[in-house]
Amino acid sequence: SGGSGYSNTDYAVWNGTGSLGTGSGNQGAPNGVISTGQGFKVKATSPGAVLNFTNAMRVANTTQFFRAAGDNSRMWFSVGNEDYFNQILIGVLDDATDGEDRLYDATKLRGNHDISLAAYDDILEKDYCIYAFPQPAYEKVVPLNVFINEAGTYTFKPEIMENFQFTEVYFSDIQTGNETQLYEGLEITLSLPAGEINGRFFLNFRSEGNITGIDRGEAVDVSIYSYADVLYLSSNISRGKMAQLELFDMSGRMVMAEENVMLSASPSTFSLNALSRGVYSVRILLDGESFNAKIVRQ
Repeated sequence: SGGSGYSNTDYAVWNGTGSLGTGSGNQGAPNGVISTGQGFKVKATSPGAVLNFTNAMRVANTTQFFRAAGDNSRMWFSVGNEDYFNQILIGVLDDATDGEDRLYDATKLRGNHDISLAAYDDILEKDYCIYAFPQPAYEKVVPLNVFINEAGTYTFKPEIMENFQFTEVYFSDIQTGNETQLYEGLEITLSLPAGEINGRFFLNFRSEGNITGIDRGEAVDVSIYSYADVLYLSSNISRGKMAQLELFDMSGRMVMAEENVMLSASPSTFSLNALSRGVYSVRILLDGESFNAKIVRQ
């Protein structure tokens, strides 16, 4: 009835005597009705016991459902090793905006001179230790700026993930071409050089509806984002496919078109140096499907 990942509190219990919650007093006490989609455990009276459900047991509705409070999503994401540690907080909040919110964003101030992790806003050109934005319609890409004073092995880890059932989060490493879907407690260990590491690591937040079915039922996800003067395109397709790239300015004029663009887990890159600064719309045509996103040319 609480905690992150539903693992930080004990089980709530119900029987003929009454109910036992997980908080003080009657907090989190179940009412004996199990909601659709709710998990539960039953202690059997013998190894061969059978649990039977009938339609007579159904009720019209119930308002009790155990989950983390609210619809906002939050993730505590860290980098560190045995000696050093630094962490950021990312929030996907209904009340947040894509600009700087005094209530929800906090500028990164480096207090640790050996390690630093920051979420970078490439429009505002600022580092944040707490960074919030609204639920993306398609995808939100958050560049990560990392500083390591001493080269060595470091681990990236989503320490806590709250309410990400409708949003998938991926950790992208441009240098290796690897993209890893995150879940709470996952550890990604890498050998990092000393110094500033910018433009290599990204967090990609994708709405559940971004996955489109194509032939043979393969679920395809296309990632479209930019950093500095480079456009990055990648996909989860196990074997690369050829696609068409189209880039439009805000007046609707096509400013770039590329045929036979290879989409695979390893990102394809395109220079944006020839374009003026501003917002552009990207369209990827793949097997009759269209994938769209907006990027900013700084």
